[in-house]
Amino acid sequence: MAIQPRTREPRGLTCDQKKASEAAFRGLPCDSTWSAAAHAVYDGLMTALHSKTSSHGPVTPKACYTLGYGMRLDRGPAHELVNRTASITMPDGSEGSMALHITSGTPEEIKAKLIESVEALFEIYADAEPQVP
Repeated sequence: MAIQPRTREPRGLTCDQKKASEAAFRGLPCDSTWSAAAHAVYDGLMTALHSKTSSHGPVTPKACYTLGYGMRLDRGPAHELVNRTASITMPDGSEGSMALHITSGTPEEIKAKLIESVEALFEIYADAEPQVP
């Protein structure tokens, strides 16, 4: 009588393992509150993602950025501010600044201006040198 090898059913990831895998794919830092298993998932993915080759051939590094934004919609018109900045703390803990843009109009006009600004931002960075974490 032949003994059948025991196969394990695949398990789903725990919540913190899912967070760890998402962080690795997005290039975010490791969270010290994750379990040891989540740290193993994160470390394994980071190693695999940052190797120069894969089983499918060379891996081209992708540019890595952080987009910072904040929005608020208030009733009534406001004077548009030009060249105003706000102090911010960057993800790495350093201090920086961010341009503030204020525009008035109907919700549809504001949305159109916002979409135009976002498209312009990504056009500016489209040809930037990749910065791999």
